Amino acid sequence: MTRDMKFFNVYYFCHLANESMGEFSYPRTNWEFTEGHFEVEPEKFPKVSVLRQYCCFLVNRVVYEQANSITAPEMEYILFQNRDFLLRFNEEQAIMFEDSLRKRKYIPECIKRAVLFRDKGCCVFCKKDLAGLYSLLEDNEKHFDHIVSLNEGGINDVCNIQLSCKDCNLKKSDSSKTSTLYQSAY
Repeated sequence: MTRDMKFFNVYYFCHLANESMGEFSYPRTNWEFTEGHFEVEPEKFPKVSVLRQYCCFLVNRVVYEQANSITAPEMEYILFQNRDFLLRFNEEQAIMFEDSLRKRKYIPECIKRAVLFRDKGCCVFCKKDLAGLYSLLEDNEKHFDHIVSLNEGGINDVCNIQLSCKDCNLKKSDSSKTSTLYQSAY
């Protein structure tokens, strides 16, 4: 039996990205990306996420000039679902800015929708269902939280935002934290 291995390389690169944030530690590679990418401190939420840029960087670093343009967006999709990876990824990016305070920026609706979809409309900490409330709440009552806080060098990017209820967000305060529990399928 032959299986379609069209996206096998995507999972290979996702594995490399995941390992680059932890056990095997690729500090030189991560430093090259962070230093090259953040020559100027980002002020707004970029149209192309920092996670997508890291995926492109990693693929180009490994494959050099033979990079498949489909691989980076697919990697971003898979890695965006893994909040444990996102915490480690954003902690790596925050090293560059831990001495400079960041300004809180308005989160665009497209980013709010992406995070709401990824987190399945539930608070990442207590699993409270916020999907029904989301449309009823005013903008200032919706709690989208930075995984790595701005005070710890976190960035304004879709890969650093998570959904939380008011109580959990206020309890978390300025710490870097997320939940690694998976959402139940039913």
